[in-house]
Amino acid sequence: MPKLNLDHALHSDTPTRPGLVASAVPLVTPVHVAARPESPQPLAGPSAPAASKATVQDPDSQDTTSSGDLSRIERAPEQLQRMEEEESSRDLEEEVQQRLREKEAAEEARLLLEREEAEARKVRQDALEAAERMEKARERRFFELEEQEQIELERIAERQRERRNRETMAAASKLRDLQLIRRNGDENMDVDSIPPVAGPSVPPLFTSTVDVAGAAAHFSATLSVVEPTTRAGSDSSSTLPVISSSLVTTEEALPNDIEQLKALVRTLKAAPRSHDSEAIAGPSEEDINALKVANASLLQNKMALTEEREFFRGHYEAQSALANDLIKEKRAWEAERTRLQSEVQIARGQAKDGVALVRATLEGRIEWLEADAAQWRDQVHFMRELELRTNGPGVRADELRRRAAEYPNMEVELQRVKTQLVEERAKSKERDKDVQRALAEREVLRQELDQEREVKEQKVRENEKILLALESARRAYEQNRINAGPGSQQASDVQMASQPSSAGIANAAVNALAGGTSSAGLDGSQGAYFCEMDDVGFSTMDVSRVF
Repeated sequence: MPKLNLDHALHSDTPTRPGLVASAVPLVTPVHVAARPESPQPLAGPSAPAASKATVQDPDSQDTTSSGDLSRIERAPEQLQRMEEEESSRDLEEEVQQRLREKEAAEEARLLLEREEAEARKVRQDALEAAERMEKARERRFFELEEQEQIELERIAERQRERRNRETMAAASKLRDLQLIRRNGDENMDVDSIPPVAGPSVPPLFTSTVDVAGAAAHFSATLSVVEPTTRAGSDSSSTLPVISSSLVTTEEALPNDIEQLKALVRTLKAAPRSHDSEAIAGPSEEDINALKVANASLLQNKMALTEEREFFRGHYEAQSALANDLIKEKRAWEAERTRLQSEVQIARGQAKDGVALVRATLEGRIEWLEADAAQWRDQVHFMRELELRTNGPGVRADELRRRAAEYPNMEVELQRVKTQLVEERAKSKERDKDVQRALAEREVLRQELDQEREVKEQKVRENEKILLALESARRAYEQNRINAGPGSQQASDVQMASQPSSAGIANAAVNALAGGTSSAGLDGSQGAYFCEMDDVGFSTMDVSRVF
């Protein structure tokens, strides 16, 4: 026997579709039979009107009805026809309303899909615009970083040039000081035999003078008078070995030793030649007496401190013993407290577990009883509803059968709508996947474009480096050609012929300095030093750079 869905059949608002035939569903319909025409026996309760109606429609009791009953019977077909017309019109209106609701739902679904597509297009457009903005910002940042890097490189180069100039000037000053120290040491005293003197290091005073070429040369001021040099070849030949030995000494000696040696020489030169006996005399009697008094006071203070130390040591030992006793008592109390705490924890755990077990048992029992009561309550409610809906007042069996017959078709329609909804969601997911795929392809294309741009920029930088190198070579070539003019060439030949040893030593010094700058990681053209020497020998030094 098929199960009858009474709730859906009685409360469903679904109208009857054309061509739908109500299937025969077994229902429990009341049958009221009058035993005698004079005393009909209707059922008590809500089924009394149905019993009276059945009594009126019974053909065996028509002879005993009154005139009012006959008129009511005559009007019954008209009322039934009118009720059927009202029912059909109501069903038609409900069907129209249902169609309108379905149409509105389809329109809403279409609008929702269009809105989602518009949002997807907007999101795609926003993503493209954001990517373009990011690309422009990245390019702008790249150019700014290039400019900052160029400015920083120029600053570093300028600082390196300044540092190299300072080092060069310091080297020139050290060479001049060493030359003067060696020259004065040969005349006055042996510097190596003098012991080191402890005293404040006085920085050398720098003065400026003008060399033969007109450039300012800095050197350390000394108290000795510089001997005038002659223009003889012997003086120049004797000065050049001093320069080479000074270079070696400057590279090998430590800066502190050089400064100490300078301070020692200046101190010795500034000191008087005669030594007084008072300067080397020992301490006086007054100093000795003052030291004795200070020693006695220190001894007294030592004795007082010793007594205080013994006093505090005794008190410390007593307090230490008391502290040890207290520590022992504290440990005993802590052991007892630990034992009591463990017992409390055990008792608390047992009580907690027991209460939880009893509570769980009672809660399970209460839940089972409540479920059982709810089940019986549902059965009673179902039986009452079944009785009211099948045998209650105003219940029409044909309407009940019609709704019950329409239920399978409505289930099929509901499944169709659910399937259509799933298909629409799948299509929406496919569109989202297409959007993601397009975004991924765009990202790949953007990365390829960035790589091509980086390759092009690298080629441009390499071309710029080549152009700068060619420009530097061209300038160096032009400078060498200008320097190798007819007059300068003859003068240099004469100088080389007259002083071959001086030119060789100068070239060796320049090559050594240039090699030092190259080993430091600088370009040879940036670290080339030119030491110009006059025909006197070594009077000044002009330092410059070639860029």
